[in-house]
Amino acid sequence: ASDSLNKSNEMLIIENVVLQNRCTAPGTNGVNITVTNTGTVGINVTQIKISDSTQTATFKKSDFLPAPYNPVIMPQSSKSICVLYAWQTGYLTTVQVTTARGTVFTTQAIK
Repeated sequence: ASDSLNKSNEMLIIENVVLQNRCTAPGTNGVNITVTNTGTVGINVTQIKISDSTQTATFKKSDFLPAPYNPVIMPQSSKSICVLYAWQTGYLTTVQVTTARGTVFTTQAIK
């Protein structure tokens, strides 16, 4: 029961997804994801999965940029996470953010 309660208090909004060519340096394709914790408990982002019709990539905390990355987002706070991903113009891209409690938040973007 407490596990269900924790999940219900976990509220994350994916505010912005930018498919950019400067994740770490100019010319490096990546996805910058800004997430806001609107819930009442801290959220620990443990995985980001990005996919389009041609590819899928899964990123763990050790892949998050800037490194070293602290994936904990306190209530009423925001963080940006960048991951290296070879996005392609014109493809609908799905972004999934997973927390340590197993809650998955999803959005889509296109460039």
